[in-house]
Amino acid sequence: MKENEITTKRIINSSNTSPNNGGIHIWYKKRRTADKTISVYINDIPYPESLLIRYDPKSVEDIPIEANLNEIIQKKVVFVAIDPTDTRLKGRTTVAAMELNDNIEKFFNRTVNGAFTIEQANYTVRTCENTGGTEAVIKLQLGEENKIFKEGSCVVVEGKTEEDLIRGADRLFLRLLGIMPK
Repeated sequence: MKENEITTKRIINSSNTSPNNGGIHIWYKKRRTADKTISVYINDIPYPESLLIRYDPKSVEDIPIEANLNEIIQKKVVFVAIDPTDTRLKGRTTVAAMELNDNIEKFFNRTVNGAFTIEQANYTVRTCENTGGTEAVIKLQLGEENKIFKEGSCVVVEGKTEEDLIRGADRLFLRLLGIMPK
């Protein structure tokens, strides 16, 4: 793709992603520029929506996805969970959680909440064993690899560093939108 060349792709999500059951029709235009801008158009709205991501598709394509992500947007409520006792998780992990929160709520009209994976004060707890029904859980964790996989009833975004967790969150969201392949 040459500089300023535009490609357009239409993505049609299933009707269960919209409360009015009319479906959400998403178009995106990708213009190759220095800032790697992606503009997203939803239904017939004439102005683009912003993707709240830090990484473009090319820079996250090395993160494998070993899970079916469709169940995330098929559930009514999504929890983004972390282990509150992992002292390696600092403020940067919050960026990954907030990107997932804002983007899933905005583009898929789902309620997204934060949670811990173990009890801590009076905070909400969600684990990979206690979800189901109308809830999905995305667990953010540090590990030895950068990847997205299924663990119990969770979709896990694993990163070697907190910055990799942000990259993984962007990879997951771009796949949910259909901008990136599995």
